[in-house]
Amino acid sequence: MDWDKNTRPKRLRRKQKRLLLWLTFAVSFIFVSILGLFDGFNADSDISVITEIADKVLTEEEKRVVWDSMSEEGKEIIGKHLP
Repeated sequence: MDWDKNTRPKRLRRKQKRLLLWLTFAVSFIFVSILGLFDGFNADSDISVITEIADKVLTEEEKRVVWDSMSEEGKEIIGKHLP
């Protein structure tokens, strides 16, 4: 039986291995960061995070416009979590 050399699996070169390692690290870091961000914006448990961001970003006029456009249910949820 004659073995065909083209059927052997090809090995990665050192640069390719290093690139694959860095790419895997970067993708896993981004994945963990995104999961942490979404976990921080949980609708019922972490409303305070959203209100803190809104306090820093929006002016008083913009806050009033947003508050007036919210539903009653949304106002009740935020009202429960405000100090």
